[in-house]
Amino acid sequence: MEATLDLVSCAGCGRQVARNMLVFDSGARLVCPSCEADQEIAAVGKRSFWQLVVGPPALAIIGSLGLCLPILNLFVPALLGLGAVIAGIAAFRTALRGNTLEGVTESNKVFLILAGVVGGLWGLGLIGMNALAWLGLALTDRTHTLL
Repeated sequence: MEATLDLVSCAGCGRQVARNMLVFDSGARLVCPSCEADQEIAAVGKRSFWQLVVGPPALAIIGSLGLCLPILNLFVPALLGLGAVIAGIAAFRTALRGNTLEGVTESNKVFLILAGVVGGLWGLGLIGMNALAWLGLALTDRTHTLL
């Protein structure tokens, strides 16, 4: 006995695929695995774009709020500032590299550059403030021991 394949067209590309190979996408359409993978890549790219836009300034703001924490203010702002600098560099590089990330257009690049510059400079400021705080602690401790 010969088994016949039930071929159905993909809602994404229109290619004829066996029914058991089709999956439902987010719009409840039957698509082939390659169309589903393309949709997933596009969704991840858009999410990554917004993470690059929001990440550097958010890390810098949280680092600034970390200055108010009693003992954690000795190292948390510097660590979050370092994270903001690294995320700012990643956002800036993504904007300069071009459209390698899904969701990055010419008009969106401004947001990436702005987020990279603001987050990076703010992060450098947090690192500098923490370094000066450590220097102040070291000098204060040294003057108290001399008295």
